[in-house]
This record gives sequence, C-alpha cells and structure tokens, in this order.
Amino acid sequence: MCVTILPSNQPQNSSSRPKKPARAKAKLYPFIGPDGRRTWLLETPGFDDTFRSDVRVLHEIAAIFIQLRQHIKMAGIIYLHPITDVRMRGSALRNLTLLKNVCGEAAYNHLALVTTKWECFGDGDRDIALQREIELENNWWGEIRNRGSITVRHRGTADSARDVVGRVLVQYSNHGRFLLRIHEEMIVQGLKLEDTSAGKELTKDVRQVQAQYQRLLDEAEEKV
Repeated sequence: MCVTILPSNQPQNSSSRPKKPARAKAKLYPFIGPDGRRTWLLETPGFDDTFRSDVRVLHEIAAIFIQLRQHIKMAGIIYLHPITDVRMRGSALRNLTLLKNVCGEAAYNHLALVTTKWECFGDGDRDIALQREIELENNWWGEIRNRGSITVRHRGTADSARDVVGRVLVQYSNHGRFLLRIHEEMIVQGLKLEDTSAGKELTKDVRQVQAQYQRLLDEAEEKV
C-alpha cells in the first residue's frame, strides 16, 4: 500500500547557486502503522522546479504513478502547503489546479490537505496561523473539502507525521480503492499525457505566455 506526498511547491534557495542542477527525485519511505502493517510513503517531485519544466515534472509523476500501480495499491494523496505563506501565490494556486486535475473528483475522499510549519508560530501569533487556515479551508480548498477531502495540521514532529498518515489510511479503510483521473485518462481512455486534464492545464499556461509575448512583440513593432 502506498501514500503519495505532493509538495505544493519547491523551496527556493536564493543565497547560492548550485554548480550542477539538483534534480529532485521520487523517493519511497517505509512506514509501519500501529497495527504493524507496512505502508510505503512516496515523495514525488514538486512543480516550480528550478531546472525542469512543469510539463517534465508532470510526466515523471504520471510515470511513477503508473509504474507503482502495477505493484502497490495506492491508499491516498497527501498535499503539503506551508501555513507560513502569507497569501495564495499564483504558483501555489496553479499547483492546486493541477492537483485537482491529477486526482479528479472521484479521488477527493482519498486526499489529505496538510498544512505544515505550525511550529514556526508561537503563542503570540497563533491567531495569524489560525486565520490563514480558515482562509485556506473556506476559500481555496472549499470545493475539495466539500467533496470529501480532509485537512490536517502537521506540527513538525514524528507523532504529527504519523497522525497524518494514519488519517489517510482511515480514509482508505472507509472508502476503499480508487482511481486517479490521470490514471483513468491515460490507462483506461488511452490518452497521451498532453491530452489529459492536467496536461491541457499546463499547455494552456504555455499558450498564454506565448500570446503575451507575441503581443509585446507586436506593440514594439508598432512603435518602431
């Protein structure tokens, strides 16, 4: 059984520039539950990678999912979002849209929306974190939560991490097996990655950037 961990975005390090591209790779970690059952935690690459396009990252995630599906049952998806983020940035909002397209509505009840970095707030500014959590749950995550996903706090401890995984496994026990939308589209319908819902979302972003660039070129030519 496998629980997949999807970061909302890749951390950026502006203090130094690596000599070689540091490619994040998928990693599997064993987890033994209270009942003694072994579960595998799969950490996937995140979007907004410095050295790889989002299309490439999506291709790698899709390939990992398809390969593992042949050998391991997927129990759920954990989506990580830092509560320290002051607002929902454009990249985080786009990643949330991609998450919806990868999972599909039928898999929402196997999805855990997990806020991290609660340990960064002391008693004096705890109200700030609570307000951000309310905004996430009501505004940005409302649709997913209304369709069965759960929200969990990760407080930066091993016990908290075990609780997060345990909550996902309870969801699996309650709802049984499921199929991600990207699995449905690629395996059952036989679509190419670029023709899936997630692939089309990324292609749309590329077309928008190309259109903006073309408008700038046209404006520059008119001024000349």
